[in-house]
Amino acid sequence: MGLGTVDEGGLAAAASAGSDPRVGRPLPRRISQALLSALSAGVVPRLGLERIAVGRKAEIEAFLGDMGALAEGGSAFRLICGRYGSGKSFMLQICRGHALESGYATMDADLSPERKLTGQKGQGLATYRALVRSLAIRSKPEGGALQVIIDAWLLGLQSRVMAERGVARGSEAFAAFFEGLVSEACSHMQGVTHGFDVSAVLSRYWKGCVDSDDEAKANCLKWLCGEYALRSAARKDLGVTEIVDDGNWYDFLKVMARLVGLAGQKGLVAFVDEGVNLYKVSNALSRNQNYEKLLSMFNDLTQNAVQGLAMYFGLTPQALEDPRRGLYGYEAFRTRLSAGAFGASLPGVSGPVIRLGALEYEELFVLLRRVLGVYEAHHSLGMGLSDDDLTAFLQASLDKVGAKEGMTPREMLRGFLHLLDVVRQGGAPGFRSAIRAALSVADPARADPDPPWEPTPVGWGGSDGLGGGSGAPSDGPGTDADGLHEMEL
Repeated sequence: MGLGTVDEGGLAAAASAGSDPRVGRPLPRRISQALLSALSAGVVPRLGLERIAVGRKAEIEAFLGDMGALAEGGSAFRLICGRYGSGKSFMLQICRGHALESGYATMDADLSPERKLTGQKGQGLATYRALVRSLAIRSKPEGGALQVIIDAWLLGLQSRVMAERGVARGSEAFAAFFEGLVSEACSHMQGVTHGFDVSAVLSRYWKGCVDSDDEAKANCLKWLCGEYALRSAARKDLGVTEIVDDGNWYDFLKVMARLVGLAGQKGLVAFVDEGVNLYKVSNALSRNQNYEKLLSMFNDLTQNAVQGLAMYFGLTPQALEDPRRGLYGYEAFRTRLSAGAFGASLPGVSGPVIRLGALEYEELFVLLRRVLGVYEAHHSLGMGLSDDDLTAFLQASLDKVGAKEGMTPREMLRGFLHLLDVVRQGGAPGFRSAIRAALSVADPARADPDPPWEPTPVGWGGSDGLGGGSGAPSDGPGTDADGLHEMEL
């Protein structure tokens, strides 16, 4: 069931099917604060998403299938398409959480006017830097895990030397065996572009660890993060002739996928949101250059030309389908991404484009219950709301003009949290009174105090105008419609 009227039986099923054992666990205040602050502002929280996640079963299963292939040395590329507020960013963050919990390294960044895939002012390099800064693993989910990954790789090699060779750490034999393993591991990266340079920098990092040279280690990390602006400076500090720039950053991302694999991660998953900013590029030449960069990524990852790397881009339907400026306006993309004659009416998740539809009504109901639970836990109080109260809120939200086409989870949750704050702070005697007050501001005609407003019962054919049923107001004698009719002559 999509957005529509209340179905009591569906709500009962949703209430039981929507239960999640993680929701019943004690909720730390910092997580509840992060959730409520982000949802009230209309942005996606980075903490506690599992507390409120509902629906998207098919999409999550498609993502988990990609992760299975990635763990076996494959690759993946997906475009997550949905309009503003439909849950694209939420979906990407949910997938990011799944990947971290499953032993994958993740990156994420939002495109913007300053961050694109390529540009005259280093916008592509800015995107790479943002991705590397956000590099995260399970033990360091907040990002900045590059040094942790390299140290874990070196520590694993040390343990391997002591286990296989039986030599003590610090001895000359240990150093010789360890250097051989470093060279062997780095050779696995030399089969990709810039692999030799990365191998040389990693070897330099290891020598910095042996010599306790913190400056050398910092220079190696600086180079891997794309912070060197001049090749001459990199040659002087590290002895390499290449640096990360706007044209080759994607090649370095592929090498980074090899590196996280050596450190014991199952693969590297990059999430890039706000792809609509490529669509907004006004210059046609610059826009097509970004599309060409995206096309090269698409071809590499869908053809498994890269090992251990998956990329997910979030964008809007307009950015995808606009025949003049969108991806469909770029012929190579249109022929690859369009659904074709048989797929247009039967959307699925097996192709490179995953289209996010509206959440089912039952899923919205479960979402409200979970957000209410977070709100009550954060403020240490019981709001006393029943399922009928949540049903009344949903019905009132969906009965607004244009709600069936324009209502999104973002807008619904912002309104819901606002009403909860109004009731908690004493601005209304009850939740339903707050709903009536909100309706009177939005549409004074719907705030008739006589008779008082009541939520519409299940299966109603109501007469209060809250759903456009058989009892909805109709034009009668003396209405404006009659007046207009009399003026026709």
